[in-house]
Amino acid sequence: MITGTQKEILITLRNRSSIHLPGWDKSGLALANLWQNKEGEIITWKDGRSRVPDLPPGKETRLRLRVTAPSLCNNAWLLVTLVEEGNTYIYLPQDAPVRSLIRISNQTNTLEALRCGMKRSWKRMMDACWPG
Repeated sequence: MITGTQKEILITLRNRSSIHLPGWDKSGLALANLWQNKEGEIITWKDGRSRVPDLPPGKETRLRLRVTAPSLCNNAWLLVTLVEEGNTYIYLPQDAPVRSLIRISNQTNTLEALRCGMKRSWKRMMDACWPG
């Protein structure tokens, strides 16, 4: 990604529990991201948000999350997790279940992302948050 540019990513969120997951208007649940440098220090705390709709057990939804590349040129960790808006991260940022290493540059022809097993990570997160 190029510093300061935005990219929309598509995330599939599945409720693997036996509990009905209430949507944003009742729960404040949102898909969110933040950025860390290589050393694990947070460089952008609050970036994209996408409101989670009602999600019955066993159902899934696709959410669009708009992320903005930080203003540094190097590799940065993009962390995606669920938050209870106004209250807490479901996981602490350093333990966020989905991480992808993104190359940040000020040039237009850069490698965009090195994917790090997002699908498996989301399954682990949903199983941990809402065991079924």
